Amino acid sequence: MSIFGSLSTGVLGLTAQSRALGHIADNIANSQTVGYKRVDSAFETLVLQSSSRLHAPGGVIAKAQFQNGIQGGLTQVQSATNLAIQGQGFFTVTVPTEDAAGQADLFYTRVGDWELDEERFLTNSNGFRLNGFVEDPDTGEVNTFGAIQPIQIANTLDRPVPTSEIDLFANLPATPKLGEPAPSTTINVFDDLGRPQELTLKWRQQAQDDWRLIVEAPSSLAGTSPLGPGFDGQQPVANEGAVTQGRPARKQVDTITFGTAANNIQVGETYTVNVNGTAFSQSITADNVGTLVNFDGVADALAAQINSSVPSPGVQATTVSGGELVLTANNAGTGFSSSTQITDATKTTNSVPISATVSSAAAGQAQITQLTFSETGLDVGDSFTVSIIPDATGVAQVFSLTATTGNFSNLRNVNGVAQTLADQINADPTSTVVATTSGPSIILTGKTATAAASFTLGSAVSNGSLAPNTVSSVRLPTNVTGIQQSQTISLSGGVGDIGANFQITVRSPTQANFSATTSVAAATSVQQVSTATFDAAATLTAGQEYRIVVDGTTYSTLITDDNVDTLINVDGVISDLVSKINNDFGSSVTASAQAGGSGGITLTAKFADDSFTVTQPSIQSFNQLFQLPQNQNGLNGTTGNELTIADIATTLATQINGAGLPISATVNGGTLTVTSTQDDVAFDVTTATSAGTTPGHVRLQFGGNSPTGVQVPAGTIRQIGIVGPGGTAVAPTQTNAGDPANVRFTVDFGAGPQEISLNLGAFQRAQGVTQFAGETVNVSAVQQNGSPRGQFKNVEINDNGDVLVNFDNGRSRVVAKVPLTLFNNPNALQRENGGVFSQTANSGEPNGPFLPTQNGTGQLVPNSLEQSNVDIADEFTKLIVTQRTYTANSRIVTTSDEMLQEALNLKR
Repeated sequence: MSIFGSLSTGVLGLTAQSRALGHIADNIANSQTVGYKRVDSAFETLVLQSSSRLHAPGGVIAKAQFQNGIQGGLTQVQSATNLAIQGQGFFTVTVPTEDAAGQADLFYTRVGDWELDEERFLTNSNGFRLNGFVEDPDTGEVNTFGAIQPIQIANTLDRPVPTSEIDLFANLPATPKLGEPAPSTTINVFDDLGRPQELTLKWRQQAQDDWRLIVEAPSSLAGTSPLGPGFDGQQPVANEGAVTQGRPARKQVDTITFGTAANNIQVGETYTVNVNGTAFSQSITADNVGTLVNFDGVADALAAQINSSVPSPGVQATTVSGGELVLTANNAGTGFSSSTQITDATKTTNSVPISATVSSAAAGQAQITQLTFSETGLDVGDSFTVSIIPDATGVAQVFSLTATTGNFSNLRNVNGVAQTLADQINADPTSTVVATTSGPSIILTGKTATAAASFTLGSAVSNGSLAPNTVSSVRLPTNVTGIQQSQTISLSGGVGDIGANFQITVRSPTQANFSATTSVAAATSVQQVSTATFDAAATLTAGQEYRIVVDGTTYSTLITDDNVDTLINVDGVISDLVSKINNDFGSSVTASAQAGGSGGITLTAKFADDSFTVTQPSIQSFNQLFQLPQNQNGLNGTTGNELTIADIATTLATQINGAGLPISATVNGGTLTVTSTQDDVAFDVTTATSAGTTPGHVRLQFGGNSPTGVQVPAGTIRQIGIVGPGGTAVAPTQTNAGDPANVRFTVDFGAGPQEISLNLGAFQRAQGVTQFAGETVNVSAVQQNGSPRGQFKNVEINDNGDVLVNFDNGRSRVVAKVPLTLFNNPNALQRENGGVFSQTANSGEPNGPFLPTQNGTGQLVPNSLEQSNVDIADEFTKLIVTQRTYTANSRIVTTSDEMLQEALNLKR
């Protein structure tokens, strides 16, 4: 009956929708589950009987439809071991348990949140271990053709890797900065035990486009150095130049003489002396003429002004009797200029006085006579005389007066002369007249009144010298600048070598003594004669000095390699000393060689009454060796780091200047100049040199023509050579364009021989090491392939499936590869707990494992997880539909029930 069939169909519909609701619920519940694959519902009808004449209601069933092959969304995460699959494929996993045969069941999953578990297996959050191709412990390689097994990070140590390759990228300057050594390059390498070792590269430009490279491995065992110990270097040379003999400085002396033979100074005169542009003047006045007195006084006054001047004009003034002013330079060798000037006074010519009788004698009257001088001016040296002859006796009474510097300040002029003469007349008790004055006139009045003349008058005037005063100047001696002994030493060779030494010995000369006698002593009109006698039989040798001091002035002859053959013997020395004494214009003596080769010098004073001294000087004694300091080998000599011969000369000069000796040294290039610091210090220089060792080195040549005649681009490597035997370094034999430019050498740091290739780029290519413009070595990069022992740091998985273990030494190692497995029908896989699937008959056999992107597998996405492929919106839509369908099916059941109830009620 159809009512019962409808009821059964409604019940089946409710059951099917209930199952569909379960599928939806499962999807919604796992919408956030990593790698979850949704389940869709597939409805299938049940047909009991169906034809055109009769259809019996059958019903429906709901089957699960798995969507295992549909990609879920990818989410980026921080973990370096989390993986997602973009595309087809499954991770192969196992559970940490094994069956009785020791085999673990294989499962497949898309859940890729891998982390290391306590046993260091890569395990996901559901406890399944990731399988993959693992490292062969014997070969260290990952065999991608072998069986897969759980990936375990068992090795947490990375064995050290000895350095075998060094790549150097640097530019050597075409024009290095002068005076600055090229900086060395230190490279850290590792030996077989992982110990850090140092290689040092030292650069030196030998010539244009030609560089020296020294490779040092200080820790390498003896006999395993990259380069040999070196070979005999260039013989250094130290050539002594000619000696410039010293000469003591002499002080300039100017003698200024004032006046004439009369030695009279005149009021109104001005005497001026100019020293180094400063004028000193002394004027003669009526007030000071009595103090100055004569030219000695003028000289004394000017000397006082000069000596008290601030600042000093550079001279010391003294006076000598006779009106001489002597100016002596304060410092020997420092000259001065001087000049003189006289402003003359206006001379007065006085004549015989005019006398006239004012009143003749008469009865009761005395005679009055007036004497008048014709001029009022007065000069020192003018003389005035008045004679009074009384008639009674006829004996003249003479009164006279001469103007001197002593009385000039009182007289001042002729009026004073008249007054002074009148005073003399009145003071004479025998005088028969009384004198009064009126200006230049003397009025004489007889003491007795007589009828006749009582006296007669006579007078005379004698003028002083009318010639102007003079000044003369004599320079004796002239300024003589001191000459300090000097000698040049030209150095050459040894630059770049190790142990090349330069020795300079500076010593005081050996003094030749003499005996001195005085045969004639100085006396009035007698000139002193003295003799200095050296050993005439002495042999001249370099380093001797013949020195004699006359009145404080030193004359010397130093015997040097340059003059020993010219002087020949002591007679030659005597001749040289005589010449030096006689050529000294300021010397107080003249010299002559004694006849007969006696070795004597006769010294004669230039002037009578002058005495002089002849003394044996003492010299400062010193003898010191200067040489280069100890180098890295503990020996005196060059270090090999000196850039130029000037560097070596500077080192020696610094030692000389710091020795405290009376000598100094200066440097000009490779020339060392040794100079005494005092005029009277002589010295002798001897030199010696010894050769050093040219270190073994790598020679790098740039540009120019290659050995085959090809023009090499400027700045690129043309050729590499090993210079010096004994090292392990080998240079390349092929130098064609593009060939590797490397230097191979073997070292042994105690862990066995270790070959290292120092890669400098390529021949004739602008790569690696070049030589372009610049002033210093510019190392841009140094790369070496060695590493020390490493500790486990972390693990990460790349998109190609490589499982990388990173160590704290900076190295990484691939310990496994993650493969993917494919199924022909992935939707037929059996779902298991933990988001894994197992193989079924409908899924087919697994294909693989294959590496990512191979044979249709998808791509691995590191730092990502695949999310559920559930669409919530879609699931909610299906949820609504399912609910409505379920309600509709329930209405079938209730309707069928009501219809059956009506059928049962028919019997009533």
